[in-house]
Amino acid sequence: MLISTCACAETRVYLATMAPGELYFERFGHNAVVVHDSLAPASQNSVAYNFGYFDFNGKNFLSNFILGRMAYLGVALNAEADLQNYIANGRAVWLQELALTAPQKAILIAKLKAETTEPNDVYRYDYFRANCSTKVRDALDAALGGALQAAVKGRSHGYTFRSLGLSHAAQPTWLYLGIHAGLGPSTDRPLDVYAESFIPAALQQAVASVQLTAPDGSRYPLVRSELNYGPVGANVLPALPDWRWRFSVAGLALAIAIAAGFRFREKHFIRRFSAMLAGLSASAFGVAGLLLLFLMTCTDHQDSYFNLNFALFSPLWLLCVPTLLGGFRQRGAVPAKFIQRTATVALAIAAVGVAIKVLPMVGQKNIEWVLFCAPVILALHFAATRTRKTVT
Repeated sequence: MLISTCACAETRVYLATMAPGELYFERFGHNAVVVHDSLAPASQNSVAYNFGYFDFNGKNFLSNFILGRMAYLGVALNAEADLQNYIANGRAVWLQELALTAPQKAILIAKLKAETTEPNDVYRYDYFRANCSTKVRDALDAALGGALQAAVKGRSHGYTFRSLGLSHAAQPTWLYLGIHAGLGPSTDRPLDVYAESFIPAALQQAVASVQLTAPDGSRYPLVRSELNYGPVGANVLPALPDWRWRFSVAGLALAIAIAAGFRFREKHFIRRFSAMLAGLSASAFGVAGLLLLFLMTCTDHQDSYFNLNFALFSPLWLLCVPTLLGGFRQRGAVPAKFIQRTATVALAIAAVGVAIKVLPMVGQKNIEWVLFCAPVILALHFAATRTRKTVT
Protein backbone atom coordinates (compact mmCIF):
# COMPACT_ATOMS: atom_id res chain seq x y z
CA MET A 1 0.00 0.00 0.00
CA LEU A 2 1.41 3.39 -0.99
CA ILE A 3 -0.59 5.77 1.18
CA SER A 4 -1.25 3.61 4.24
CA THR A 5 2.18 4.34 5.71
CA CYS A 6 0.97 7.91 6.30
CA ALA A 7 -2.54 7.07 7.47
CA CYS A 8 -3.88 9.01 10.43
CA ALA A 9 -7.11 10.58 11.61
CA GLU A 10 -6.67 13.78 9.60
CA THR A 11 -7.09 14.18 5.88
CA ARG A 12 -3.73 14.30 4.13
CA VAL A 13 -2.99 15.88 0.78
CA TYR A 14 -0.13 14.93 -1.52
CA LEU A 15 1.27 16.22 -4.76
CA ALA A 16 1.98 13.07 -6.79
CA THR A 17 4.57 13.44 -9.55
CA MET A 18 5.21 10.69 -12.07
CA ALA A 19 8.44 10.38 -14.06
CA PRO A 20 8.33 10.53 -17.87
CA GLY A 21 7.40 7.33 -19.69
CA GLU A 22 8.48 5.77 -22.98
CA LEU A 23 5.47 6.71 -25.11
CA TYR A 24 5.65 10.08 -26.86
CA PHE A 25 2.72 11.54 -24.92
CA GLU A 26 4.36 10.41 -21.65
CA ARG A 27 7.67 12.16 -22.31
CA PHE A 28 6.80 15.22 -20.21
CA GLY A 29 5.89 13.37 -17.03
CA HIS A 30 2.62 13.64 -15.17
CA ASN A 31 1.14 14.62 -11.83
CA ALA A 32 -2.02 14.58 -9.75
CA VAL A 33 -3.33 15.56 -6.33
CA VAL A 34 -3.87 12.65 -3.95
CA VAL A 35 -6.25 13.10 -1.02
CA HIS A 36 -6.15 10.46 1.73
CA ASP A 37 -8.89 10.27 4.35
CA SER A 38 -8.41 7.28 6.65
CA LEU A 39 -11.93 7.74 8.06
CA ALA A 40 -13.58 7.20 4.68
CA PRO A 41 -14.55 3.73 3.38
CA ALA A 42 -11.52 1.71 2.27
CA SER A 43 -12.49 1.91 -1.41
CA GLN A 44 -12.73 5.71 -1.24
CA ASN A 45 -10.16 6.77 1.32
CA SER A 46 -7.46 7.66 -1.23
CA VAL A 47 -8.50 9.63 -4.31
CA ALA A 48 -6.23 10.83 -7.11
CA TYR A 49 -7.47 13.91 -8.94
CA ASN A 50 -5.94 13.52 -12.37
CA PHE A 51 -6.26 16.00 -15.26
CA GLY A 52 -4.43 14.09 -17.97
CA TYR A 53 -7.17 12.04 -19.59
CA PHE A 54 -8.21 12.17 -23.23
CA ASP A 55 -10.02 9.80 -25.56
CA PHE A 56 -8.31 8.77 -28.81
CA ASN A 57 -11.65 7.40 -29.96
CA GLY A 58 -13.63 10.44 -28.97
CA LYS A 59 -15.74 12.40 -31.44
CA ASN A 60 -13.58 14.49 -33.79
CA PHE A 61 -10.47 13.82 -31.70
CA LEU A 62 -8.07 13.84 -34.64
CA SER A 63 -9.49 16.98 -36.24
CA ASN A 64 -9.58 18.78 -32.89
CA PHE A 65 -5.99 17.71 -32.22
CA ILE A 66 -4.86 19.10 -35.57
CA LEU A 67 -6.80 22.34 -35.06
CA GLY A 68 -5.56 22.83 -31.48
CA ARG A 69 -8.98 22.38 -29.93
CA MET A 70 -8.37 19.36 -27.75
CA ALA A 71 -10.67 18.49 -24.87
CA TYR A 72 -9.13 16.86 -21.80
CA LEU A 73 -10.84 15.42 -18.75
CA GLY A 74 -10.34 15.80 -15.05
CA VAL A 75 -11.13 12.53 -13.26
CA ALA A 76 -11.21 11.23 -9.68
CA LEU A 77 -9.60 7.79 -9.44
CA ASN A 78 -8.69 5.27 -6.80
CA ALA A 79 -5.24 6.59 -5.91
CA GLU A 80 -3.72 3.23 -5.01
CA ALA A 81 -4.62 1.66 -8.34
CA ASP A 82 -3.67 4.77 -10.30
CA LEU A 83 -0.21 5.13 -8.77
CA GLN A 84 0.51 1.39 -8.89
CA ASN A 85 -0.19 1.51 -12.62
CA TYR A 86 2.61 4.03 -13.16
CA ILE A 87 5.01 2.05 -10.99
CA ALA A 88 4.17 -1.17 -12.85
CA ASN A 89 5.16 0.59 -16.09
CA GLY A 90 8.59 1.44 -14.69
CA ARG A 91 7.82 5.06 -13.88
CA ALA A 92 8.94 6.49 -10.55
CA VAL A 93 6.33 8.17 -8.35
CA TRP A 94 7.04 10.89 -5.80
CA LEU A 95 4.51 11.82 -3.11
CA GLN A 96 5.01 15.18 -1.43
CA GLU A 97 2.79 15.61 1.61
CA LEU A 98 1.62 19.22 1.71
CA ALA A 99 1.40 21.15 4.97
CA LEU A 100 -2.05 22.60 4.37
CA THR A 101 -4.39 23.88 7.04
CA ALA A 102 -7.87 22.39 7.40
CA PRO A 103 -9.54 25.35 5.61
CA GLN A 104 -6.98 25.13 2.78
CA LYS A 105 -7.65 21.41 2.40
CA ALA A 106 -11.38 22.06 2.27
CA ILE A 107 -10.95 24.68 -0.46
CA LEU A 108 -8.64 22.43 -2.47
CA ILE A 109 -10.84 19.34 -2.23
CA ALA A 110 -13.99 21.30 -3.13
CA LYS A 111 -12.26 22.76 -6.19
CA LEU A 112 -10.90 19.39 -7.30
CA LYS A 113 -14.28 17.71 -6.87
CA ALA A 114 -15.97 20.44 -8.88
CA GLU A 115 -13.42 20.16 -11.72
CA THR A 116 -13.74 16.38 -11.94
CA THR A 117 -17.54 16.32 -11.96
CA GLU A 118 -19.73 16.87 -15.02
CA PRO A 119 -20.08 19.29 -16.69
CA ASN A 120 -16.93 20.95 -15.33
CA ASP A 121 -14.68 17.94 -15.88
CA VAL A 122 -13.92 18.86 -19.51
CA TYR A 123 -11.40 21.60 -20.18
CA ARG A 124 -9.75 23.13 -23.25
CA TYR A 125 -6.23 21.72 -23.36
CA ASP A 126 -3.16 23.84 -24.08
CA TYR A 127 0.34 22.33 -24.10
CA PHE A 128 1.85 25.12 -22.01
CA ARG A 129 -0.98 26.94 -20.23
CA ALA A 130 -3.73 24.42 -19.49
CA ASN A 131 -2.49 20.87 -19.01
CA CYS A 132 -2.36 18.22 -16.29
CA SER A 133 0.28 20.14 -14.34
CA THR A 134 -1.12 23.67 -14.63
CA LYS A 135 -4.54 22.45 -13.46
CA VAL A 136 -2.92 20.95 -10.36
CA ARG A 137 -0.73 24.04 -9.85
CA ASP A 138 -3.65 26.46 -10.12
CA ALA A 139 -5.80 24.40 -7.76
CA LEU A 140 -3.03 24.40 -5.15
CA ASP A 141 -2.49 28.13 -5.59
CA ALA A 142 -6.22 28.81 -5.16
CA ALA A 143 -6.28 26.78 -1.93
CA LEU A 144 -3.25 28.72 -0.67
CA GLY A 145 -4.87 32.05 -1.49
CA GLY A 146 -2.25 32.83 -4.13
CA ALA A 147 0.67 32.07 -1.82
CA LEU A 148 2.23 29.57 -4.23
CA GLN A 149 2.46 32.09 -7.04
CA ALA A 150 3.57 34.83 -4.66
CA ALA A 151 6.34 32.64 -3.24
CA VAL A 152 7.97 32.11 -6.65
CA LYS A 153 7.21 35.58 -8.07
CA GLY A 154 10.20 37.15 -9.77
CA ARG A 155 12.17 33.92 -9.79
CA SER A 156 13.28 32.31 -13.04
CA HIS A 157 15.72 29.67 -14.21
CA GLY A 158 15.81 31.16 -17.70
CA TYR A 159 13.74 28.35 -19.18
CA THR A 160 11.33 28.94 -22.03
CA PHE A 161 8.39 26.94 -23.31
CA ARG A 162 10.61 25.82 -26.20
CA SER A 163 13.61 24.82 -24.09
CA LEU A 164 11.55 22.83 -21.59
CA GLY A 165 9.51 21.24 -24.36
CA LEU A 166 12.54 20.22 -26.41
CA SER A 167 14.53 18.98 -23.43
CA HIS A 168 11.76 16.49 -22.69
CA ALA A 169 11.13 15.62 -26.35
CA ALA A 170 14.72 14.78 -27.36
CA GLN A 171 13.50 11.21 -27.85
CA PRO A 172 11.96 10.17 -30.14
CA THR A 173 13.76 12.38 -32.67
CA TRP A 174 10.66 12.99 -34.79
CA LEU A 175 8.94 14.52 -31.77
CA TYR A 176 11.85 16.90 -31.20
CA LEU A 177 11.94 17.92 -34.87
CA GLY A 178 8.19 18.45 -35.09
CA ILE A 179 7.99 20.55 -31.93
CA HIS A 180 11.08 22.60 -32.82
CA ALA A 181 9.86 23.33 -36.35
CA GLY A 182 6.30 24.13 -35.32
CA LEU A 183 6.90 26.55 -32.44
CA GLY A 184 7.03 30.28 -33.07
CA PRO A 185 8.75 33.15 -31.22
CA SER A 186 6.15 33.33 -28.44
CA THR A 187 7.72 30.21 -26.91
CA ASP A 188 11.17 31.79 -26.56
CA ARG A 189 10.40 34.28 -23.80
CA PRO A 190 11.93 33.51 -20.39
CA LEU A 191 9.42 32.10 -17.93
CA ASP A 192 9.04 32.65 -14.23
CA VAL A 193 8.97 29.63 -11.94
CA TYR A 194 5.18 29.57 -11.84
CA ALA A 195 4.91 29.36 -15.65
CA GLU A 196 7.73 26.79 -15.80
CA SER A 197 5.59 24.44 -13.76
CA PHE A 198 3.58 23.40 -16.79
CA ILE A 199 6.17 20.62 -16.56
CA PRO A 200 5.32 18.29 -13.62
CA ALA A 201 8.94 17.98 -12.45
CA ALA A 202 9.22 21.77 -12.39
CA LEU A 203 6.09 22.01 -10.25
CA GLN A 204 7.49 19.37 -7.92
CA GLN A 205 10.66 21.42 -7.48
CA ALA A 206 8.77 24.69 -7.10
CA VAL A 207 6.51 23.26 -4.38
CA ALA A 208 9.55 21.87 -2.55
CA SER A 209 11.11 25.35 -2.44
CA VAL A 210 8.09 27.21 -1.07
CA GLN A 211 8.10 28.56 2.47
CA LEU A 212 4.78 29.72 3.94
CA THR A 213 4.10 32.14 6.78
CA ALA A 214 2.21 30.93 9.85
CA PRO A 215 -0.22 33.21 11.78
CA ASP A 216 2.50 33.84 14.38
CA GLY A 217 4.89 35.03 11.66
CA SER A 218 7.10 31.95 11.65
CA ARG A 219 8.07 30.29 8.39
CA TYR A 220 7.50 26.66 7.50
CA PRO A 221 7.94 24.56 4.32
CA LEU A 222 4.94 23.73 2.16
CA VAL A 223 6.23 20.15 1.79
CA ARG A 224 6.01 18.25 5.05
CA SER A 225 7.59 15.01 3.82
CA GLU A 226 8.33 13.14 0.59
CA LEU A 227 8.07 9.48 -0.42
CA ASN A 228 9.59 7.88 -3.52
CA TYR A 229 8.30 4.70 -5.16
CA GLY A 230 9.62 2.79 -8.13
CA PRO A 231 13.06 3.72 -9.53
CA VAL A 232 14.90 5.70 -6.86
CA GLY A 233 16.42 9.08 -7.56
CA ALA A 234 15.73 12.76 -7.97
CA ASN A 235 13.24 13.93 -10.58
CA VAL A 236 15.55 16.32 -12.40
CA LEU A 237 14.72 18.37 -15.47
CA PRO A 238 16.65 17.01 -18.48
CA ALA A 239 19.20 19.26 -20.16
CA LEU A 240 18.36 20.82 -23.51
CA PRO A 241 20.31 18.87 -26.15
CA ASP A 242 22.68 20.91 -28.31
CA TRP A 243 22.16 19.48 -31.76
CA ARG A 244 23.49 22.40 -33.80
CA TRP A 245 26.33 20.31 -35.16
CA ARG A 246 23.89 17.57 -36.25
CA PHE A 247 21.76 20.06 -38.14
CA SER A 248 24.86 21.64 -39.70
CA VAL A 249 26.36 18.35 -40.85
CA ALA A 250 23.03 17.10 -42.20
CA GLY A 251 22.43 20.34 -44.12
CA LEU A 252 25.94 20.46 -45.60
CA ALA A 253 25.85 16.78 -46.55
CA LEU A 254 22.51 17.17 -48.31
CA ALA A 255 23.65 20.33 -50.11
CA ILE A 256 26.85 18.66 -51.32
CA ALA A 257 24.92 15.62 -52.52
CA ILE A 258 22.56 17.86 -54.51
CA ALA A 259 25.41 19.83 -56.06
CA ALA A 260 27.32 16.65 -56.94
CA GLY A 261 25.04 16.11 -59.92
CA PHE A 262 26.67 19.06 -61.66
CA ARG A 263 30.23 18.12 -60.76
CA PHE A 264 29.81 14.52 -61.91
CA ARG A 265 27.26 14.99 -64.65
CA GLU A 266 28.75 12.26 -66.82
CA LYS A 267 28.19 9.68 -64.09
CA HIS A 268 24.55 8.78 -64.60
CA PHE A 269 24.03 7.27 -61.14
CA ILE A 270 25.34 10.34 -59.32
CA ARG A 271 23.43 12.67 -61.63
CA ARG A 272 20.14 10.88 -61.09
CA PHE A 273 20.73 10.46 -57.38
CA SER A 274 21.39 14.20 -57.03
CA ALA A 275 18.30 15.05 -59.06
CA MET A 276 16.20 12.76 -56.86
CA LEU A 277 17.59 14.37 -53.68
CA ALA A 278 16.93 17.84 -55.07
CA GLY A 279 13.34 16.97 -55.97
CA LEU A 280 12.66 15.25 -52.67
CA SER A 281 14.24 18.10 -50.69
CA ALA A 282 12.20 20.71 -52.54
CA SER A 283 9.07 18.62 -51.96
CA ALA A 284 9.82 18.24 -48.25
CA PHE A 285 10.55 21.96 -47.83
CA GLY A 286 7.37 22.91 -49.69
CA VAL A 287 5.12 20.51 -47.79
CA ALA A 288 6.64 21.63 -44.48
CA GLY A 289 5.94 25.23 -45.47
CA LEU A 290 2.31 24.43 -46.25
CA LEU A 291 1.93 22.72 -42.88
CA LEU A 292 3.40 25.73 -41.07
CA LEU A 293 1.13 28.04 -43.04
CA PHE A 294 -1.84 25.89 -42.05
CA LEU A 295 -0.82 26.01 -38.37
CA MET A 296 -0.47 29.79 -38.48
CA THR A 297 -3.68 30.60 -40.34
CA CYS A 298 -6.20 27.80 -39.80
CA THR A 299 -5.67 26.49 -36.26
CA ASP A 300 -5.78 27.61 -32.64
CA HIS A 301 -2.14 26.66 -32.03
CA GLN A 302 -1.25 30.17 -30.89
CA ASP A 303 2.38 29.27 -30.24
CA SER A 304 2.86 28.49 -33.94
CA TYR A 305 1.91 31.99 -35.08
CA PHE A 306 4.52 34.22 -36.79
CA ASN A 307 6.86 31.25 -37.14
CA LEU A 308 10.07 32.29 -38.94
CA ASN A 309 10.64 28.72 -40.05
CA PHE A 310 7.98 29.40 -42.67
CA ALA A 311 10.54 31.61 -44.46
CA LEU A 312 12.97 28.69 -44.59
CA PHE A 313 10.43 26.08 -45.65
CA SER A 314 8.82 28.02 -48.47
CA PRO A 315 5.91 26.38 -50.35
CA LEU A 316 7.40 27.99 -53.49
CA TRP A 317 9.85 25.12 -53.69
CA LEU A 318 7.00 22.84 -54.75
CA LEU A 319 6.86 24.71 -58.07
CA CYS A 320 10.50 23.82 -58.69
CA VAL A 321 10.17 20.09 -58.09
CA PRO A 322 9.63 18.97 -61.75
CA THR A 323 12.58 21.06 -62.92
CA LEU A 324 14.84 19.81 -60.14
CA LEU A 325 13.93 16.18 -60.76
CA GLY A 326 14.83 16.55 -64.44
CA GLY A 327 17.51 19.19 -64.15
CA PHE A 328 20.44 16.81 -64.31
CA ARG A 329 18.96 14.55 -66.95
CA GLN A 330 20.54 16.16 -69.97
CA ARG A 331 23.34 18.61 -70.39
CA GLY A 332 21.39 20.97 -72.59
CA ALA A 333 18.42 21.65 -70.31
CA VAL A 334 17.81 25.30 -69.51
CA PRO A 335 15.43 25.94 -66.58
CA ALA A 336 12.46 28.12 -67.42
CA LYS A 337 12.68 31.76 -66.40
CA PHE A 338 9.65 31.26 -64.19
CA ILE A 339 11.40 28.53 -62.22
CA GLN A 340 14.58 30.58 -61.96
CA ARG A 341 12.65 33.53 -60.57
CA THR A 342 10.63 31.32 -58.23
CA ALA A 343 13.80 29.82 -56.76
CA THR A 344 15.32 33.29 -56.39
CA VAL A 345 12.22 34.56 -54.57
CA ALA A 346 12.32 31.53 -52.24
CA LEU A 347 15.99 32.24 -51.52
CA ALA A 348 15.24 35.92 -50.86
CA ILE A 349 12.40 35.05 -48.46
CA ALA A 350 14.73 32.74 -46.53
CA ALA A 351 17.34 35.50 -46.33
CA VAL A 352 14.74 37.94 -44.98
CA GLY A 353 13.61 35.35 -42.44
CA VAL A 354 17.17 34.94 -41.17
CA ALA A 355 17.65 38.72 -41.05
CA ILE A 356 14.44 39.26 -39.08
CA LYS A 357 15.61 36.67 -36.57
CA VAL A 358 18.15 39.09 -35.10
CA LEU A 359 15.51 41.71 -34.26
CA PRO A 360 14.95 41.89 -30.47
CA MET A 361 11.17 41.95 -30.81
CA VAL A 362 11.26 38.58 -32.62
CA GLY A 363 14.08 36.56 -31.12
CA GLN A 364 12.97 33.13 -32.33
CA LYS A 365 15.41 30.39 -31.31
CA ASN A 366 15.60 28.50 -34.58
CA ILE A 367 19.35 28.55 -35.24
CA GLU A 368 19.35 24.77 -35.75
CA TRP A 369 16.92 25.09 -38.64
CA VAL A 370 18.93 27.97 -40.12
CA LEU A 371 22.09 25.85 -40.00
CA PHE A 372 20.32 22.98 -41.73
CA CYS A 373 18.27 24.89 -44.28
CA ALA A 374 20.76 27.54 -45.44
CA PRO A 375 23.13 25.25 -47.37
CA VAL A 376 20.25 23.19 -48.76
CA ILE A 377 18.40 26.29 -49.97
CA LEU A 378 21.56 27.55 -51.67
CA ALA A 379 22.04 24.17 -53.35
CA LEU A 380 18.41 24.07 -54.51
CA HIS A 381 18.66 27.61 -55.85
CA PHE A 382 21.85 26.69 -57.69
CA ALA A 383 20.22 23.61 -59.20
CA ALA A 384 17.03 25.44 -60.20
CA THR A 385 18.78 28.42 -61.78
CA ARG A 386 21.77 26.72 -63.39
CA THR A 387 21.96 27.91 -67.04
CA ARG A 388 23.52 25.72 -69.66
CA LYS A 389 23.80 25.68 -73.42
CA THR A 390 20.70 24.55 -75.26
CA VAL A 391 20.98 21.30 -77.18
CA THR A 392 19.74 21.52 -80.76
